[in-house]
Amino acid sequence: MRWLPRARSLLARHPMVWWAAVIVVAATTGVLAAGALHRLEVARRSWGARRAVWVAVAAATPGEPLVVEQRDYPVAVVPAGAVTASPAGSIAHERIGVGEIVVRSDVSTDGTTGLVPQGSLAIAVPVRSPPLQAGDRAAAFADGVRLGDGVVVAVTDEQVVLAIPADAAPELALAVAGNAVVLALLPAPA
Repeated sequence: MRWLPRARSLLARHPMVWWAAVIVVAATTGVLAAGALHRLEVARRSWGARRAVWVAVAAATPGEPLVVEQRDYPVAVVPAGAVTASPAGSIAHERIGVGEIVVRSDVSTDGTTGLVPQGSLAIAVPVRSPPLQAGDRAAAFADGVRLGDGVVVAVTDEQVVLAIPADAAPELALAVAGNAVVLALLPAPA
């Protein structure tokens, strides 16, 4: 450690040595950074053509409005069905995570009606159920009988809108009118 006091003494007597060392370190850092940026650009070009897609910047559950921004990705990593036109005003049809590329099957431009599966009807049920969210699977019961299983498409303070198969809809509608419906949360499909 005897060299440290000598180095300080040398730098104090000859400030040009200090500035020369600073310039050498700065130049070396600049050259290394430029090399890294060049290698990054070469790697980017190796992926080939790029395509503009829409990416979620906030998580969305079914029925929530999408918050997205447009980004360029290599065509090799863009999934089939990626949304290329602005999905402004659309709602999530499926759960979408932050940073996920939005695909057509994730988006509903028809509002809540777009969340109702084909062959199903949506019926508003007064809230007497566990806390449900749009996209949850639920079973409808009346007088101890399971009327059918469905998907929650909307939730308000006063009601849950449940989309169930069309053949179970008449029984559910009658049970709702009699104020006898209880909804049970079902596990996610395996």
